[in-house]
Amino acid sequence: MDKEFLRKYDLQSNNVIRPEEKHRTLVQDMAAHYPVEMIAGGAVQNTIRVAQWFFSQPRVATIFGTVGDDNFAQQMRTKAEEDRVLVAYLTDYSNPTGTCACLITNRGKDRSLVAFLDASQHFSRHFLEENFRLVEKARIIYTSGFFLTVNFEAQLLLARHVHSLPVGRKLFTFNLSAPFLATRCKSELKQILPYVDILFGNEAEALAVAEMQGWNVSVLL
Repeated sequence: MDKEFLRKYDLQSNNVIRPEEKHRTLVQDMAAHYPVEMIAGGAVQNTIRVAQWFFSQPRVATIFGTVGDDNFAQQMRTKAEEDRVLVAYLTDYSNPTGTCACLITNRGKDRSLVAFLDASQHFSRHFLEENFRLVEKARIIYTSGFFLTVNFEAQLLLARHVHSLPVGRKLFTFNLSAPFLATRCKSELKQILPYVDILFGNEAEALAVAEMQGWNVSVLL
């Protein structure tokens, strides 16, 4: 992709942003002028796809999420199913499917990401409860800090389900996702962390949680 296209949408060559109104036509413009590879992306869905690759048996890993009633939803479903993932998508008829434009420049060295969250932010606890048989079959539950801002009650339902069972029967795993969540979702994080069996995070995220807890982070440096 050429840098002129980046300038057209006021984007940096190596950055991640949330879209503004001027970016609303970005995805369609990309698809019309450049070869585009579609994948069933998203932080958690990428992890679920990788988990499924470890198994020869299909549909071992299941993904919950929300999509719109549009062509991108069908493409998302198709791509996830091509990766042999069991898909449990709620359809949101009021918002388009979330997409993330990934613009590759500098001979593949730089990427500029523009995340259109849209329907992904409208998950329903009721939908989770309707499909809870899939949760009951799972041995490992994986979710992320990003979902704290979407539907914390659904997330807490998963955590409490795991820890209502005998110790070791299931695992509740959690990815911190980003340092800012320790500030933005302080109350939710403090509620869910006691349920976590395996915690994923990088150094910046770990330090943000330590500061949130009031720990002496200088000892950790």
